[in-house]
Amino acid sequence: MYLKDILLENVASIDFLDVTLPFNDDGTPQPIIIVGVNGSGKSIFLSYIADALVEFAKTAYRDIVPGHSPIGIGSPYFKISGGINQKIGSQFSIGLLKFIANEKTFCYCDHSGNVDHTFYIDKIKNRFQTILSSDINRNEKIIGPKDKQFFETCFYQNVFCYFPPNRNEFPHWLNRQGINQSLSFKLDQKFNGILNKPIYIDSSLEENKAWILDVFLDSMIDFEAIINQDNRITNFELLSNQINHKLILKKSRENVEKILQSIFQDNSIKLAVNYRNDSHSRLCLTKQGKIFIPSLDNLSSGQSILFNLFATIIRYADKADINKSIQLGQIEGIVIIDEIDVHLHSDLQYEILQKLIKLFPKVQFIVTTHSPLFILGMEKEYEGKGFTIIEMQKGETITTERFSEFKNSFDYYKKTKAFEDEVKSIVDNYNPSNVNSNNNLLQASIWTEGKTDIKHLKAALRWLKEKGETYNVEVDFHEYRDPCSSQLLEMCKQFCKNKQDIPIIAIFDRDEPNIMKNIHDDSQGFKDWENGVYSFALPIPKHRENKEICIEHYYRDSEIQTIDNDKRRLFLSDEFHPKSGKHL
Repeated sequence: MYLKDILLENVASIDFLDVTLPFNDDGTPQPIIIVGVNGSGKSIFLSYIADALVEFAKTAYRDIVPGHSPIGIGSPYFKISGGINQKIGSQFSIGLLKFIANEKTFCYCDHSGNVDHTFYIDKIKNRFQTILSSDINRNEKIIGPKDKQFFETCFYQNVFCYFPPNRNEFPHWLNRQGINQSLSFKLDQKFNGILNKPIYIDSSLEENKAWILDVFLDSMIDFEAIINQDNRITNFELLSNQINHKLILKKSRENVEKILQSIFQDNSIKLAVNYRNDSHSRLCLTKQGKIFIPSLDNLSSGQSILFNLFATIIRYADKADINKSIQLGQIEGIVIIDEIDVHLHSDLQYEILQKLIKLFPKVQFIVTTHSPLFILGMEKEYEGKGFTIIEMQKGETITTERFSEFKNSFDYYKKTKAFEDEVKSIVDNYNPSNVNSNNNLLQASIWTEGKTDIKHLKAALRWLKEKGETYNVEVDFHEYRDPCSSQLLEMCKQFCKNKQDIPIIAIFDRDEPNIMKNIHDDSQGFKDWENGVYSFALPIPKHRENKEICIEHYYRDSEIQTIDNDKRRLFLSDEFHPKSGKHL
């Protein structure tokens, strides 16, 4: 079962949003990343999804919400409903969700105040008819259809988790008197109506330790001693009838180890078992065969939270079918993570989270984040496709480049000494004597802001020379690492402080008004910074009406859209939706 549609109106800070979640061509769900400033409604968005899952599960199980009576008397809500969630000044609030499972559809509605059903006909687009009626005029939660048999099977066989932003694991140094820390076998007895897989998970280390020990012991191969006539052990023999079975079960253990190896970025990390009288937990980690961490309790807070998050996904799937812990690609469900980057170092945000998500292609991850590093890592790992970014409060789909935290973070970075030092290093290392000199020619050093701008300029100069054009100038095209407009502007400010033996010309794109006003003088077509430093914005070619151009706009549209030998091409901005960033 996956979430397909969510519509929220007059909920907390959200006026209105209507989002349809995308799926890949093979039917697998795309990871959904919810972004936005604090107070924009990211957690509220997730709370409706989590609450819908709870309400569905409660139709078949009695242990979903604390306080839910084991004999079926009383059914507390997971999320509080009513006017507390209603936007101030509004007459009503409503949340509508649609889930799909093969050919079946299941809907959820949470509303308060008076809602005119006829007014909602156009908005719902025939998506929530199983629960909407003309008498939505009171505070109420509705789900439908209430298919107990389906939900019993669905929640037992699949994974449905909500990890809140306040998730934590106890550190090993904390004295937890009165809490049983001993690790024993987890013998879950199956009772009718008891799922024993909480949807709300703020901590799961203890449960995971017990389960991992079970997994470890299942994977161990037994030996039988061969004893001679003198009652001495001469050799050992594998119990052949269990070897293949144990090797298959070992894959579950290796999948758990794969998570740890990703977190530590070391493929030699393995699980091992301490002796039963060891003061630490039975489970430890080894590195290159030697004990590396004495127990899973000794993981750092960030490592522990990240490990237990993904270990829980495997444990929940393993409960119904051991084969799913062996083949992670077969695990299905919905995993909701509020602030996925919480407690995590930059390398875990940029390099590791994405790889762990990718281990579960059939799980629908719906997460929130403030981290530009996590988004950049998703862009790299998924090669720019196969995941979706939704910006709150309106629920618009955006591209990676439109994520506002990028610009904010970079603006702060530009104010740091590290940025100033990097610019200074480039300026200090610039040696004009490296330019090939010819006393009969004028000389100039060209600097640009884009990685490809230099290549275009070099190609243009070669073409002109092939046509017989000659110029009394010798040009050095200077290439440097990770250029950007702000960095190039700062270089102009630094270079002009000293007299330059060879003139420096900085060429900027024309697509950033704030940069344009600092680098261009319309009265003379360029800016003279003095001391031999000049800058200008690209002149507008005759075939372009739009003034905000970059160097690629010097080509005509037909040339830009030409497919190369590798079946690649450039795209124009008007080929994308101005708000969502999706290709039209």
